[in-house]
This record gives sequence, C-alpha cells and structure tokens, in this order.
Amino acid sequence: MLGNPIFYQNQINRKRRWKPVCGVRTPITAGAETVIGRCLALRVLELDVQSWVRAVRHTPELPLCAEAIRCLELAEEEENNHDIVLNMAAQRFSDLISAEDQQTAYQLQTLWREHPDHPIVKAGVLESSVFFVLLPILRLLSGSATLRVISADISSDENRHAAQNRQMAIDLGYAWSPSLDKLRRDTVEWMVETLNVPDHHLGKPQPWLQSSDTLLERMEAPLLKDTRRPSYIAFFEQANSGLPIYQ
Repeated sequence: MLGNPIFYQNQINRKRRWKPVCGVRTPITAGAETVIGRCLALRVLELDVQSWVRAVRHTPELPLCAEAIRCLELAEEEENNHDIVLNMAAQRFSDLISAEDQQTAYQLQTLWREHPDHPIVKAGVLESSVFFVLLPILRLLSGSATLRVISADISSDENRHAAQNRQMAIDLGYAWSPSLDKLRRDTVEWMVETLNVPDHHLGKPQPWLQSSDTLLERMEAPLLKDTRRPSYIAFFEQANSGLPIYQ
C-alpha cells in the first residue's frame, strides 16, 4: 500500500466537526460586491472525487493505505457540509450573483470536470490555489461577519483536504499539467478581475493572483499574512509542513 499511514492519520486526528449555519445578510465592502458574488457562484467548483474513489476503490488504481482511504471518506462528508452552507450563503446574498456570472461559473465547472488531469490532482490544485484565495477574500474583504464565519468553518476542512490530496497525488505519482495551471490562473483571474477597494492593501486583483501562483508553486502566500491576525481565524492554525505558510 502507498502512503505514510502516520501522515494520513494525523490529518484524520485534526478533523473538527461543525454545523452549517448562515447568519444574517449584512452590507458588503464597497468595490468588492461583484467579487464576493463570483466567489459564491464558484461554489459549484467542488469536484466529485468520490465518484472516482468508489469506482476504483477495490482495484490496483487506488493502492493507498487504509488511512488515506479514510481521509477520502471524511472529505466526502465534509464537502457535503460545504455545499449546504455555501448554498445558504448564495441565497442570503443572491443579489450579488448575476445570471451571467453564474453561467460563467458553470462553464468553469465543466472545464475543471472535463480536464484530463487526475481527479486527485485537480482537487489538490483547486483547494490549494483557488479555494485558498477565495476563502480569504470572503474573510478579509467581504466586510460580512456571516461570510467570515463560513470561511473559517470551511477552511478548517480545506487545509486538511489540500494537504491530503497533494500528498496522495505524490504517492500515486501524478502531477498537474501546464493546461491545468492555466485553468487555475484563468479561474482566479475571472474571480478577482473587478476588485477595487482603494483603501485596502489587498483591494486590487494582483495580490490575489500572485498568492494563487505562490500557493501552487510553493504552498506559501506571504501577501495573505493578515489571516494570522487575532481578528481573523486563520486556516492554518496547526503547524503542518504540507500546508500554506503566511509569513
């Protein structure tokens, strides 16, 4: 069996249970409204890794240790929670999501699902360099306590998912392709292209694009160091060399 059981068991031990809850509708930071709407529209990017797992679980295509398989099982339960709470948020802030942006989000969903890279690779890239940009935007720029709580809850799962999936890709011998890298960049670029909050140091698109690049390349995002401040709940509260570093 492939994979270090201790690594995967450590991820299992870090699991935190939480209940999907969406608070009241609150005003959004001026200049970030479209970006927040696009972040919520991109909730459809949750990839169906579990269909692949179920199809290959008892075949040589999934030669991972039992602890890694358990990580995948837990991830399925947690992604269901993400769907529930993000759908709640999309309803609460529905005025921010235009029909055109929702259509574009579904087009991006199709591109991610149909991309030929391995499902585990796609999930790892999506979590570590798209969601790890999307979630801090909800927390740092939305101006909404409701969205900050949702971001923190989802982040407590996604930091483990990203570490697990990237390690599984390594264990299975897979890597992302240049075309998946481009799709990642195009997705984030569309998400943040309208951002304009002049009085915030992260109020323009470039810091978020740069952070997506460094998260993919080195699992680091120095520009997002504000997530470590006490006023925000950082994703990466527990030391783990496989997780992004904000420094």
